[in-house]
Amino acid sequence: MSGTRIATLRGMRPVETLREGDRIITHSRGSQRLQLIRKLPAPDLPANATPTDEAHAPVIIEAGAFGKLRPMEALVVSPQQPLFVRMSRGSGNRNRYNDTVPARYLVNDRTVTPDPESQGRSFYAIGFERPEVIQAENLPLACLSAAQITRLTESGRSDEE
Repeated sequence: MSGTRIATLRGMRPVETLREGDRIITHSRGSQRLQLIRKLPAPDLPANATPTDEAHAPVIIEAGAFGKLRPMEALVVSPQQPLFVRMSRGSGNRNRYNDTVPARYLVNDRTVTPDPESQGRSFYAIGFERPEVIQAENLPLACLSAAQITRLTESGRSDEE
C-alpha cells in the first residue's frame, strides 16, 4: 500500500515514489532495475463475502512481528502477497530451507492479523526481469516478474497469486 518503504540504492523509499528504471535491492541478485510499477485497483470481493470478511481482508503485519525491526513499521499487504521465510525441519543447519508463504497463511491473531479496515484500498505491484525478493519495511517480500504482472492484469485479475 502507499507509504510502504522499499529498499533502493538511494535508501528506503515509499513505493508510490518508485519509477521504472529505479534500482531496487534484491535478496540474491544485488540491485536490479525496476521494470514495472502498477497501482492495482482494490480486488473485487467474492459474491458471498462481506466488506469485513477476514478471509479476503488485507493483512497487517505489526512492527517486529518477525524479529527486531522486521518489519520496521506496521506493514499492510494483500492476503496473497508472498513473504520470503526461512524455515527449518528438526535441528541443525542442514534442515533449514527458504520458501514463500502468502500472508493470509501467516495470520496468528496477535502480530499478523486480518485488516478489514484496509479492504477496498489499492496496492502496488512491482516487477523485474524475473521474480525477485525485495525488502519492504525490512521484511523480505516476493515480487513477480514484469511479464507475470502484465499477464495477470491484462486477464482482469488484480491480485498476485
